[in-house]
Amino acid sequence: MSDTFVGSVRKEDTIYRNGVVPDKSFQIDINFAKMESVSGTSSIFHVSYYGKPRVLKVFRNKTDPGHADDHIRDLDRSRCEIRAYCTLKRSKLCDAGVVPNFYGFMLAVDPANCAHLDAFRHDKGFHVLLLPYTSACKIFLLQLT
Repeated sequence: MSDTFVGSVRKEDTIYRNGVVPDKSFQIDINFAKMESVSGTSSIFHVSYYGKPRVLKVFRNKTDPGHADDHIRDLDRSRCEIRAYCTLKRSKLCDAGVVPNFYGFMLAVDPANCAHLDAFRHDKGFHVLLLPYTSACKIFLLQLT
């Protein structure tokens, strides 16, 4: 068997397992500067995180599409993107500068705790990614306007 074979991953072996309670000591304070873009699947905010410019990507989550018929492929965009960033980080590609670093993610955010996320109040536990605000990001966001 190959050394790279991971095998099947069960929900109970992941951060998505039932009964996971977030640790209150991980609460963070983010200052919203501006909403940069909005789509049907996500919104991008320019934020200040500990005094440094960052991008906060908030994923829409009106319904969980679950998994494909093969019960393997996850159809939820936010979980796929979070998993991809975690894989890139674990592979040290973020640290090497090959891809932008990411600072973390939050699952099942309650919009009642943040007035800037009021548009998400009808979503069911949306997910958030915190990314660097780089010069490439600035150019991309300028093209959106």
